[in-house]
Amino acid sequence: MKKIYSTRFIYHLKSLKSLVIGPYILPIFLCLFLAALAKPVHFYRLIFSVAPFVIILFFPIAYLHLSYYLKNVGMKMAIDNIQGQILFLKNGKEYLFKISDIKAVEQNLGIYYQNNQDFVGRRIAPWTSYGYLLLTFRNGSKFYITSLMVDIVNPPLETSYTYFRFFPYLKKGVDISEKRSNALKDYENEISFYRSNFKLHSQEQLKEKIRNKNTYEKAAVEAARQLLKSKFGTIV
Repeated sequence: MKKIYSTRFIYHLKSLKSLVIGPYILPIFLCLFLAALAKPVHFYRLIFSVAPFVIILFFPIAYLHLSYYLKNVGMKMAIDNIQGQILFLKNGKEYLFKISDIKAVEQNLGIYYQNNQDFVGRRIAPWTSYGYLLLTFRNGSKFYITSLMVDIVNPPLETSYTYFRFFPYLKKGVDISEKRSNALKDYENEISFYRSNFKLHSQEQLKEKIRNKNTYEKAAVEAARQLLKSKFGTIV
């Protein structure tokens, strides 16, 4: 079954949801209401007192909304799970790929959604509902699919990585997945280094590193776990 995605009015509204449900709109309307009832001199004072708050509140939203819209306006994405294909229509050109040609699907969400993982209790920002997917294909092609096209929290494609960002603007330059890949390689190299250093350690010495993991590097603790499993068959 083929499903087609494009910028739709309903997704515009969903992207603005956090602004509406958050405690931001009511104070502005209250001030404007009081200003309407006030004398002219007080009216201008209230307007000027509210203006900085309105600018600070709405400029980031306007920036995200406009940049997302310009990136996706006139663009369509069709996903055919039966045929295993994904088609993009952009600037009058068609780009057809197999779903298996996708190298990575990066999901960029507001930092608020990380509450589901660490339960810190972050508050909703006016731009929380904005986010995007960055689809990278094996031939190097990249496509940005923003919250103006899809439900970014429950995307139509399986995500490879999820990044939680305070302000999810469209990143340029070196893509995040490449940075993540380099970081993973560095981490794996660190683990290999510690495995080599710990290979003559006893079972108790390895367990001690895991028990006191806060005093050791993360890679050292992981190396100790791997050695315990390979040498002693112990899973910690």
